[in-house]
Amino acid sequence: MRPVPGLALGLLVVAGCAGMNSLAGREGLVVPVRNYYADNATEEGGICPTPIIRSITNTEVLEETDERLVLRLRYAYQDRSNTVEVDALGFIMPTGCTGFATRTFTISVGPEGGPAEVLEMSGPRRNITKNFGVGGRTP
Repeated sequence: MRPVPGLALGLLVVAGCAGMNSLAGREGLVVPVRNYYADNATEEGGICPTPIIRSITNTEVLEETDERLVLRLRYAYQDRSNTVEVDALGFIMPTGCTGFATRTFTISVGPEGGPAEVLEMSGPRRNITKNFGVGGRTP
């Protein structure tokens, strides 16, 4: 039987994608970490109020139990609220609020195969009520 090149390429792509949502050898952690960061973080002293994690460049396990995982992550971020420019070749270039930072994330990992939940994150956080005058409780 002759090998099918498309099938081999497809298997390589699938194999390459395995582990893309894992941190410290545990599946299902990248998405909750990125979402929690996007919902709560601020960077550069509040100048970047809506950053997202573009990539995680380093992971260090600080504590690991069956129920919880504490990770120190180094990551590249970019703020969603800042503008971008397109250069002469058509490449998109961010104009500000990009950089690298490190934060500690505490994650509840739950039972085997259960969903992960970020419990807390170090570093500067947005305060929607204070910064934007919306949300929070009505007196």
